Amino acid sequence: MQEIGILVDCSHSSEQTTLDIIKRAKRPVVCSHSNPDAIDDNPRNISDRVIKGIADTGGLIGANALSCFLTWSRKDGANIDRADNGPFPPPASLSKYVDVIDYIRHLVGIDYIGIGSDFTVGDAQITPPPSQSFLYPPEMTYNQPKGLDYVKNFGRVGDLPNLRAELVRRGYSSVDIAKILGGNWMRVFREAWNS
Repeated sequence: MQEIGILVDCSHSSEQTTLDIIKRAKRPVVCSHSNPDAIDDNPRNISDRVIKGIADTGGLIGANALSCFLTWSRKDGANIDRADNGPFPPPASLSKYVDVIDYIRHLVGIDYIGIGSDFTVGDAQITPPPSQSFLYPPEMTYNQPKGLDYVKNFGRVGDLPNLRAELVRRGYSSVDIAKILGGNWMRVFREAWNS
């Protein structure tokens, strides 16, 4: 894939598969929409080993804005009735989302962070109750019958100014913000796409 200029994305790969891909990589590898499991022990999130391995390839981690990957853990999913019927956690705050960016920056540096919001186009995706889903099992998410829950004040592209304001509040420089909001992605695309 890399020889012909395909960007390899491991967001939906297991940890071992991702580590195997990283080991063979000659170009950047990404997790386009994943968060650190150190922030929230959700099976959809990734380990520090994966984050470091991705950075070693020159790739990046796209911080995911789905609320469940910031507020719902394996222990929450142990109660299937709760996963189907609640009580459900409130949407994650924008501050909690930027905690993901802070964590990655402290672990591997600013050059390996991007936005991987996982926003849908048009109507939000409707998912079945977790007890009826193999794609979104209870250890991964809670019932969202009105569509996917995103981070509060960051649930659509039009909310990017809110994210920028929070990054400024946290002391990120304009250069670092430009990298996070697209510069790092452009570097990865140039290196991965034979351009």
